[in-house]
Order: sequence, then C-alpha cells, then structure tokens
Amino acid sequence: MTVMSSGNDLELFQESFTAGRIFYLFCNFTNPPKNKFLVLACPTGKPLFLVINSEISAFISKRDHLRECQVVIHKEDHSCFTENYSYVDCSKVIDSLAVQNVIDQCVNRDMKRIKEMITAEERNNIIAAIDKSETIVGIDKNRILVSLTKNQKP
Repeated sequence: MTVMSSGNDLELFQESFTAGRIFYLFCNFTNPPKNKFLVLACPTGKPLFLVINSEISAFISKRDHLRECQVVIHKEDHSCFTENYSYVDCSKVIDSLAVQNVIDQCVNRDMKRIKEMITAEERNNIIAAIDKSETIVGIDKNRILVSLTKNQKP
C-alpha cells in the first residue's frame, strides 16, 4: 500500500537528492535483502549509489586494488552510525535503485531514511578512491566524479 505524501516532503526529498547525501534504504541486492546505508554518488539519470559497510570483508581485505577503494567514515561526524568506523565501498556501484523506489521509501514511508551529507574530507577521499578504482566502468566513474566534484563546497 502506498501512502500519499505531502508536497513539502517531496520538495524536501528533491532538495536532498544530491551527490554526497547518505540514505538508509531497503536493498534487494543484498543477500538476504535488508536496510543499508548508501551514499548517493550521482543523482542524475539512473542514480548511482555506493554501499556503506560496518566492516571490510575478508575478500576485499586480501585484494589491494579493492582495499584501497574503501573510504573510512567516522561515527563522530555522523549521528546515524553506531560503529566507530564504517567504510564506503568505492569499488562497486549500485545502479539498481530507481528514483521512484527511493521516493517511495523516503517520501511515502519514512523521511528519516534521508540522512546527512558526507563531510568534505570524506568526499575528497571518495573522489580519490573512485578515480583509482579498477572495477568501476568508465562511464559510471566519470558520472560520479563529475557529480561529487560539482557539489563540493569551497
């Protein structure tokens, strides 16, 4: 059942749907499907997200080219995290969340799924990790770099 939202919620969502925003969304791409923190890396066209994990998996830890694409997020900078450190996985892009799905989860169900922005330091580290990544296809890499760079605060 879809609940209709107020126009103000939709406006707030549209203002918040910018590169560098953290969202807490239900994700079907995980096994099992569950809620995950994600960074919106590119909001235009088909949105591109990066997953935030509470730890770095053993698989990634053993591979230098993947490990160097993990960007630390500090709990003290983000009230939404419970772990001292979390990690943005910049080795893989999630493109399976349609804008309408995100609107449904945030606007129609729970606006608290929209979290704060990443810090300037985190943004710079994500840009560097994406630029270095050997596993993200060129077109996605370029879209992310343009979006994150364009929304940088001086």
